[in-house]
Parts: sequence; structure tokens; C-alpha cells
Amino acid sequence: MKRRRFLEVGFAVTISTPLMISTPLMAQNEPAKPFWVDADKSRFGENLGGGSRNDLKVSGKDTNGHWAMFELYSRAKTGPALHIHFDQDETVNILEGEYLYQIGDEKRRFKTGDTIFIPRGTPHAFLYLGEGTGRKLSIYQPANNIEEMFRKVGQIKELTPENIQAAMMVNNSKVVGGMLKAD
Repeated sequence: MKRRRFLEVGFAVTISTPLMISTPLMAQNEPAKPFWVDADKSRFGENLGGGSRNDLKVSGKDTNGHWAMFELYSRAKTGPALHIHFDQDETVNILEGEYLYQIGDEKRRFKTGDTIFIPRGTPHAFLYLGEGTGRKLSIYQPANNIEEMFRKVGQIKELTPENIQAAMMVNNSKVVGGMLKAD
């Protein structure tokens, strides 16, 4: 067979063969149904831990585990310790207020409207700098067990490093440093 004819036949076979791409996150679940979550509400009516209020807007259950989204309300001068999500990317959009973030070794202030992308495995922390309440939207991809992690953090009675670490391990996340201080 001549080279040209071989390529034509090979190309035709390739195109006519159905292509199936599968990732570990793909599940054979029923297609998602549309829904909405009203302002000041959480997807399943619960306040998850991780701020003065943490509303789940889109659950990993809604996306076959591909991603989850939270609206986090931050109290004045508060935020989590430096931590890592080993298996998730995090995208943050500041909805209201000013935040100090440490991402890796860099510290920077972010204001309303700013968007931050934090790749998996990157140490990060934030501190809400305002006096009232700040708000931010956080998307985690893939969802993994982020909802359960926030739930466990919210249930901690005594906020010791050991208790926080145990709650975070549910999502393969880990505290790796202290809390930020306002400059």
C-alpha cells in the first residue's frame, strides 16, 4: 500500500471510530437538573463552617464531583491559617470588601471585583481587612470532599491545631503555617 493511501485509510478509520474520553470524575449519573439558590441562602439550607457564614451554592453532588461553589462571609480581621488543598484548584472572586492573601510566598491585597486563581498544592491563607462583613465566592475543582471538610471545621468545639488538621484531612488538605496578620 502506498503511503498516501495508508494515511487516507488510517484517517478514515480514526474519524469513524467513536471517541470516548473518561476521567476519574466522570460518573454515570443522571443528567443534572437546573436549580437556583436565592441570595442569603445555602443549597441545602445549612451553614457550613469556615467563616461567620459559609453558604454552599453549587454542590459537588450537582456536578458529578467536578466542582463546588461557596459564598463565604468573613468577619472583621479573621481568616484561616496558611493551608494547602493538595488535590483541588481554587478560584476566588471578591464580592465585597478588602482581603489580604498570601499565595505561596507572596502577600497581596485584593478588593471587590478581583479574582484569584490558586492552583492545587499551593499554600495560601487570607485575612479579611474590613470592619464589617466581607464576602467572597470560592470555587473548588474538583469538589472532592470540600463540603465535608467545611462541615467538620464548622462542628469543631475547641479550635486546636489538631482538631483543625483532622477536619482538613477529610479533603486531603493540610495546615502548613499560621494565620495572617494585618500589615
